Amino acid sequence: MGLQEQSQLPSFPEEQRRKEIYPYAKKLTDEVRKAGATPLLFLTWGRKHGDIQNIPDDTRSKMQTRLLEGYQNMAKTTFSEIVPVGLAWEAIQSLDKNIDLYTHDGSHPNRKGVYLSSLVFAFHLVGLSQLNTPPITGIPEETAELLAQQAKALTLSP
Repeated sequence: MGLQEQSQLPSFPEEQRRKEIYPYAKKLTDEVRKAGATPLLFLTWGRKHGDIQNIPDDTRSKMQTRLLEGYQNMAKTTFSEIVPVGLAWEAIQSLDKNIDLYTHDGSHPNRKGVYLSSLVFAFHLVGLSQLNTPPITGIPEETAELLAQQAKALTLSP
């Protein structure tokens, strides 16, 4: 079962995360295990321009670094695995700045962002050695292939 926190909170200072995230994440992951499922933490992506509401000079990459730290600490606290979706987003944005994964709000995923996120989950859950990427309406084939390559390349342990 995939669990994700609100998009900004895991990037907040560690003291705040200890109070507002980890105890509740532990309760949720314990309940998931009691139900016979495996908890997975959905590492989200940094906002397109970072968390400028809270940190005026923030960037996407800085926010992603903080999110990674927050999810890694959450994984240690809950003994859970991370599905590294945000790292795939960061890799794509670093490789090709012309591939936009965001909707107009700079926070939520567009079709390419959803596709990339889905591929990361598929690879993580099924462990496919090769992800076959069927044609996706609205995504050029070469872009879909690049997204699949990044999804396939990622592994992350708690």
